[in-house]
Amino acid sequence: MNVTLDGYMSGSECELDWHFQYWTKEMAESLCEQLSKADTILLGRVTYNAMARYWLSKVVNPSLRGEDFAFANMMNSYDKIVFSKTITLPEWSNSKLVSGNLEDEINLLKQKPGKDIIVYGSGRLVNSLIKSGMVDEYQLWLHPVVLGKGKPLFKNLHSRLHMKLMNIKTSAQVLLSYIIKQIKQTKMKHINKNVSEEFSKGNFEFAFNHFADDIQWNVVGSPVIKGKKAVIAYCNKMMTEMDRSKLNNTNQIGDDDLIAVQGYCDYVKENNEPGRLEYCDVYRFNDEKLQAITSYCIETKNG
Repeated sequence: MNVTLDGYMSGSECELDWHFQYWTKEMAESLCEQLSKADTILLGRVTYNAMARYWLSKVVNPSLRGEDFAFANMMNSYDKIVFSKTITLPEWSNSKLVSGNLEDEINLLKQKPGKDIIVYGSGRLVNSLIKSGMVDEYQLWLHPVVLGKGKPLFKNLHSRLHMKLMNIKTSAQVLLSYIIKQIKQTKMKHINKNVSEEFSKGNFEFAFNHFADDIQWNVVGSPVIKGKKAVIAYCNKMMTEMDRSKLNNTNQIGDDDLIAVQGYCDYVKENNEPGRLEYCDVYRFNDEKLQAITSYCIETKNG
């Protein structure tokens, strides 16, 4: 992905002319190497239409250099997954139209054997992938350009992204390679905000009655719990095993507290910086509970 120093992937009208002057042979070789590690390309409607016209014309161009011909051959032969509800007939070979749930489609693609999945351009698609946590690695070509305005790569995110730098290449630009750092957390999927809030308050009867049938609970240290019946059964088992009086007693730290504490400690240890202590899904910490947990962390560290 080409980005400016101020974080834009294109101008306000999708202009890309700002990076043409910085294109080098080294960049072409790196992009060709990167594409050779993939076999599937994700595209949005606008980028797909532009690329289809461009790369189809390159197939019959005898003047292409070696890496340009290899790149054109890969672009035309790879599977192209196009996320659009308006394109009716794909003109590019090996293209498949997708109009369903983005996250479900990407999960299906990731489960299939094969090489990497790559995205070119496609600002709206990229933003949706980032928000849904579907991106595993970022290859960012940082150009010595400041646009001042345009379409940002990272837009309206719901939470922070923590990345780990894997590699740096420098030429006329800087190629930054990052992978997403997975932070341990307890998280429910397919649950609306209202139900989530009632569940966190301890209003389990209301939550159970409003769980979606396809709800999933990603519990730290356990397999993913799938389906309404399974999640409710797990909740009941958890509440039976836990001493609720101790759980709500601010002078005690229950087993479920330790999930949050462990996630926090792991983050601090790995990043050598303060982290953010997440609320548990089962109840909310009050000030006294947080003070007890803070004391526990200090005692654990000293011990």
